[in-house]
Amino acid sequence: MFEGPEKKFQRHIADYFIREHRYAVLEQDDITDTEYYFAEDHLIAFLKATQKEKMGSPIKGLVK
Repeated sequence: MFEGPEKKFQRHIADYFIREHRYAVLEQDDITDTEYYFAEDHLIAFLKATQKEKMGSPIKGLVK
């Protein structure tokens, strides 16, 4: 399949973020909220990793 220069550039940028900044590649099944389109499991993992002191607040009841 032919990939034009725009697609190659998009793939290059995506690969950079994955490799250098450890971005996750999401699948359609990862997006659990169809109104705002965010991946709940990834959001909760991010909050736990970056805001441990705040996870004792009311959001804790929302976390599985």
